[in-house]
Amino acid sequence: MPDDGKLDVDALEDNLCEYVDSATDSVCIYYHDCEDIISRYETDSNADTDSADDMGQTFKPSEYREAMTAYAYWIARSVIDANAHEIVGEIREAVDELESELAELNVDVVGEYRISRDCPHGWSAHDRENGNGACLWVSRQLDGCNAVAVPVAGMWVSYTWEPALVAS
Repeated sequence: MPDDGKLDVDALEDNLCEYVDSATDSVCIYYHDCEDIISRYETDSNADTDSADDMGQTFKPSEYREAMTAYAYWIARSVIDANAHEIVGEIREAVDELESELAELNVDVVGEYRISRDCPHGWSAHDRENGNGACLWVSRQLDGCNAVAVPVAGMWVSYTWEPALVAS
């Protein structure tokens, strides 16, 4: 995601491998962490233990810790990768929901959607909520603007716009 907070799901998905590698590198640092990963996630349905990649390495019995680290890395990577792809899929669904709501409101989208950790305009201030949890601010209570925000994976995908003035 760019530094300005704007959401580009395609770019997020394109860079997912890089994010997964970085996350995996950060959890497989110490031997006790590797042992924890193996004991906790080896039986996880997302742990691809059948095709664990040792990257062509062979280990001597005296190198059991290095072998354990390589195995833990593969388990962690496969679980993190599966979870990351699931979250990106949920974000795509949230964007679809957001686009559906905006189309229903006849909003001409100019700009990009945003993703944030908290509800961007305060959850309790919205006018209404749809059956999927999307919050709608449509009475210009946001300093003359309106918005739609959809919760997803502990975050919010949103779009804010300035409605056209209606001539009386």
